[in-house]
Amino acid sequence: MKYPKVTQLKSGEVYVSFNFNKRRIRLFNGSRLGIDLYPNSAPIEKRLETGNILAYEIYSKLKNSPQNSSVFEGQSKVKLDYSHKEALQKALTDKQALSNSRHHKNLLKYVCNQLIEELSDNVLTKQSIDTVLSRYTNNTSYNTIRAYILNLCNQASIYGLPTESFKPIPKLRQKEVLHKPIQDIRSLLEEIKSFNSALYLCCLFTYGCLLRPHREVRELKWGDFSENLKYISLSGNRSKSGRNRIVPVPEYLRSILKRILMCSLVVKHPFLETTLKVSGVALKGSLSC
Repeated sequence: MKYPKVTQLKSGEVYVSFNFNKRRIRLFNGSRLGIDLYPNSAPIEKRLETGNILAYEIYSKLKNSPQNSSVFEGQSKVKLDYSHKEALQKALTDKQALSNSRHHKNLLKYVCNQLIEELSDNVLTKQSIDTVLSRYTNNTSYNTIRAYILNLCNQASIYGLPTESFKPIPKLRQKEVLHKPIQDIRSLLEEIKSFNSALYLCCLFTYGCLLRPHREVRELKWGDFSENLKYISLSGNRSKSGRNRIVPVPEYLRSILKRILMCSLVVKHPFLETTLKVSGVALKGSLSC
């Protein structure tokens, strides 16, 4: 038997893991082996230290008294002191602690609540998951919710949720759609401009600066531009990749932005107004698409 590994989760909880008869065992305390150690009852700064003591005690007990390993016989995972509902809630807490987008966290919480509502006698079954997924007839929506369920349940398995409760979940096949290239982009942009000038400006940022429309364009502000309008700078918390982005602004788009400023045709942003100097003239305003 190899020496147990001690892991601390984002939530601060500690568990000890080791392999036994080709099975991975996770213990959050020593009660199953008669060891009076409960790392997660200790102050958070002492939990890792207590976890290491627990790992030593487990290793010593199983190495010196192999008969103690009989408590794990016939179990795919050690039964923990968490119900399926608690395991899902703890998994959600772990995922919410990560630096994901607000939309991702909200959807994860929604999926978690849906699963909890469908528990049968506080137990997550394949039927519970099928009931949640049956509400989505669109293949894309189905596969999206499926991915969130697996994300949540895989984390919940750390807390004792059996994998047979949620695996396998079949993925629906999606028919591919062929998107043909647009031959006359100029005419298309002019048609969009006649329909809605703000949408036209959004399209120019997407086409000319390769900005993503959902956040990078929608949340764009004058403060993101360099003083001469030649560059746009976005921090990592506003880009899909999580990296800082500095993108050049083409001349045709700069000329449009300058006309907007000089003619005072600025749509004011409800949250932020900044001052931008163009051709020596300080104009106050903000950009919104």
